[in-house]
Amino acid sequence: HIDALESLISGGIPGADAHGRLGRIETPGNLRFYISGEKLVMEKAASENGKISKFGKPVDILLKRCADLLLEKNSLRVTLKIQSRPPARAELGFDKQGEFFDTAALKFPLRIRSCRQGDRFHPLGAPGEKLVSDYFIDAKIPREERGQALVVEDGAGIIWLWPHRLSQRVRITGATRNAISLRLEKLRMHPERTLNPRGCVR
Repeated sequence: HIDALESLISGGIPGADAHGRLGRIETPGNLRFYISGEKLVMEKAASENGKISKFGKPVDILLKRCADLLLEKNSLRVTLKIQSRPPARAELGFDKQGEFFDTAALKFPLRIRSCRQGDRFHPLGAPGEKLVSDYFIDAKIPREERGQALVVEDGAGIIWLWPHRLSQRVRITGATRNAISLRLEKLRMHPERTLNPRGCVR
């Protein structure tokens, strides 16, 4: 692999992608090297099962129905609330840990999970879909934060790249009549319990 790295640095591995990344080498230990501009970049590639997570183990939480819920699992506190009215514009984008969704655009159940290699979504305001990995690069998300990101998906695809970007499909619009809010908070401990809205353990 040393020879390959020398060839990469000297320009011996041609082929730049749309982001200007020249060549690419993957080594044992899931390390990936490529040239970006004038820099040699090293990053951690996806693991063999395609999941990337810094929560200690892959996150996989299923929310089966649209109902108020407070759940603690996989080092996360998940709060789902049905809104009595669509949120005001000033409320949108205020909290990175939480988002509002147009209920009519959702296809339950919802799943909260670790990112996987090949994940795609349509970021809010973007002209179309892109790979989550490309979104990280375009949005200049620090490499150390990427492994902490999660995706929330419904029956039609990813609706939220937490805690970075909502999907265009489920955004609140002037036509929204009903909405839900979803908030994810990382916990220090690893409890697995379900609580009712008043915080009592079920």
